[in-house]
Amino acid sequence: MLGGSVMGSAHLFLDGVRATIKQQCGLVPFDRTELTLASLGSDAPLLGAAQVWHHRFSLVGGNHVH
Repeated sequence: MLGGSVMGSAHLFLDGVRATIKQQCGLVPFDRTELTLASLGSDAPLLGAAQVWHHRFSLVGGNHVH
């Protein structure tokens, strides 16, 4: 899955990404892979970072979880 603001221009480079994956990644057959754009759009990286921060620094029983 690909995301972030750069995906607004995916039509310019997505075919090249697919071609590179097909050529370079031999562990999984290309016809069994799916490359999709993130449904969260340009906010995906920010939301992911917020979730990591929340998970890492949330209080559980008065102690920080690491």
